[in-house]
Amino acid sequence: MNHAVDVRERRNCDVVDTESHKTGVLEAVHVDTTTDEPTMTTVRIGPPTRHRPDRMTAL
Repeated sequence: MNHAVDVRERRNCDVVDTESHKTGVLEAVHVDTTTDEPTMTTVRIGPPTRHRPDRMTAL
């Protein structure tokens, strides 16, 4: 499975919580270079005019 293609297609997509409420926008997916598996995501949070710093989330 090629994760790089999937990540590029999903960048800037909405990220939702378990109740389908938007929590932010997907900024990046960090990949473990030894296994090529995604390990963490960066989510941009806040309104477009006042973005707060990105939030890192373990997968």
